[in-house]
Amino acid sequence: MLNAKIPIFSYTKYNRYRTGSGNMRMRNLLIGLGLGTVVGLAVGRNLPQEKIAPEKVLNMVKRKFKQSGDITGSWIYMRPEPLMRESLHDQVYHGGISRDIDGENVQYEFYADARTGTIIDVAKVNVNS
Repeated sequence: MLNAKIPIFSYTKYNRYRTGSGNMRMRNLLIGLGLGTVVGLAVGRNLPQEKIAPEKVLNMVKRKFKQSGDITGSWIYMRPEPLMRESLHDQVYHGGISRDIDGENVQYEFYADARTGTIIDVAKVNVNS
């Protein structure tokens, strides 16, 4: 009687997960990968993106302006500021470019997206001498 083996726990109930068909295991793997990908993309898109350094944004804007002529000066505020246009809120850098056109100093102000560096708006500044 002492040598009688009494099952403490039945493996047959849990064994079906191990010995399932290869198709079942592959299906579970693909479902897990698919769900993980969807969740990862959703979380990644909703995380706040880091801002680009203002110096880098200024260099990007200067490169665009240099395509149509020389630049005599430039500036940018180092802290991004909120900009609301048509109920859309953006963090932007505000800066300026000056150039010499036909002996006259012409100044432009720009707003560039703080996350991508994309120029949102450019306006010529009227300077009354």
